[in-house]
Amino acid sequence: QGDDNVHHSCPGYESVLEELIPLATMDDPNGAPTAVVLSGCAGVGKTRMASWFEQVLSHDVASSEQAVTVSTISAKDILLDEATSSFDQSKFLDERKSGAKCSGRRLLIIDDLDAIIGNEDEADSSSEQLRALNAIVKLIDGAIAINTDALPSRYFVLGISRASWAQLPLQLARVGRFEKVVTMSVPTLGQRKDIFKFWLSTLPFFDSIDDARDLTITQWADLLAPRT
Repeated sequence: QGDDNVHHSCPGYESVLEELIPLATMDDPNGAPTAVVLSGCAGVGKTRMASWFEQVLSHDVASSEQAVTVSTISAKDILLDEATSSFDQSKFLDERKSGAKCSGRRLLIIDDLDAIIGNEDEADSSSEQLRALNAIVKLIDGAIAINTDALPSRYFVLGISRASWAQLPLQLARVGRFEKVVTMSVPTLGQRKDIFKFWLSTLPFFDSIDDARDLTITQWADLLAPRT
């Protein structure tokens, strides 16, 4: 039951999670992408998905290997740090600085990638955006270098963005950087029903209904989903 709870805590978007997990757990440094973008419109749940992804990855890897070390940084924070020349990537890629060979999986989540994307071309980007973009490029390159060196740790970088593949800067959307985009689309009617069923089932109110609990939750989900 515990395993089911971990794997079904992303109602309506199980297929997105099932696409991300194999990418992060491949061991071939030459065939596995080090960096992937999770893309979708505002409010679709990308940051929540990243949290679910972190939980499931930690659960799956811990059952067979060592724990997953997770670092999260926002591109907005990198942008602010670059404005004051204070961004230190070694905080996130500590093996490159210390030479330590940390074992296990290491997940780096970069949120708000849109903060470093200009209007339509590089000429429209501010100097701070370009410096932040270069800092992110160095982060990804550093993670790839660690994976290529066959250290015991395996880095996986997950970027979060509203931008489509075509809207990402060319320095990021290419082989050796963000090699794949996993898209979270607006949920269908069926997905919205699953989402409502999940969250309604967490409300104490329905615990008092006893035998009709599941049926009542389904009826409420069927009523609410078409209205959203």
